[in-house]
Amino acid sequence: MEALVIPATDNTPLIDFNPETGELWIIGESFPDLAHEFYRPVVEWFQTYVASTRGPIFLKFKFSYFNTSTSKYIINFFSLAEGAVAAGRSIEVEWYYPAHDDNIKQNGIELSDGFNIVFSLKPY
Repeated sequence: MEALVIPATDNTPLIDFNPETGELWIIGESFPDLAHEFYRPVVEWFQTYVASTRGPIFLKFKFSYFNTSTSKYIINFFSLAEGAVAAGRSIEVEWYYPAHDDNIKQNGIELSDGFNIVFSLKPY
């Protein structure tokens, strides 16, 4: 499977999904005008990757800011990850947050509530 790399812009994050290592990074600010258009192919790639591979997956979020529309897609990722874990996949979610930003930290905690996935907080 091909890697998915989408460079960051002023209002969209870097997407760096490496199928060789299983490290799937989303990094930066996320407040796209049309969140559906930006995230739809990213979610579809993730679904295909989960369905076509068997190795461990490390879903890594490193936001400096994200809006409500983005949080809906984060929930999609968590939900897909939970379903894959229930089917026997090894998936870990890592939530990186600026050490001085309690909001991003708390957002990660709140987004992960209710999902049965391995979730870790990592300040930077």
